[in-house]
Amino acid sequence: MTDDDRPGPEPTVAGGVPGPADSADSADSAALDRANALLDRASTELSASTDRDPSPGLLPAVMQTVRAELRPGRLIPLPGSDGTLLVTETAVGNALVAHLDGLPELLVRRCTVRHQESTGQRPGSLDVALTAAVAYGTQTGDLVNRIRSIISVGAQQLFGLVVGHVDVEFVDVYPAAGTPR
Repeated sequence: MTDDDRPGPEPTVAGGVPGPADSADSADSAALDRANALLDRASTELSASTDRDPSPGLLPAVMQTVRAELRPGRLIPLPGSDGTLLVTETAVGNALVAHLDGLPELLVRRCTVRHQESTGQRPGSLDVALTAAVAYGTQTGDLVNRIRSIISVGAQQLFGLVVGHVDVEFVDVYPAAGTPR
């Protein structure tokens, strides 16, 4: 192991005095450390002030949407945040579709979410429209009821949002699992 490979103090210029680049790096490092400490403190305070833990599936679902979606839709303020925490309509829709992935007889093609602003007499709600393919032989009436239930429960659990309407349109039929093609 050479002297260059050993961990140790920052490099110095001749005479053992830190150079200008070392000072700038140290200042940047100190600023990053302070920012990380502030972020840690803020997240600790936020988690202490929240009455429920967010779903473990929420962050990955939202981040997938953020990376993939070019038109995220309008911003929806999350309940209890006084408008400081916002989520996009598309992020909500993608998270709800992830909840529907457990239904083997359903393939969601598109999910559109529209946030209806609250009025003086009625709280804000979501209108959800799905287009999907269904497995051949599936009782669609029962399936629609399960879809509406999963969407309503998912929106409440993940985001604390109320669903007003869920419209489901079946646009295709595919062979059920285990049937010959």
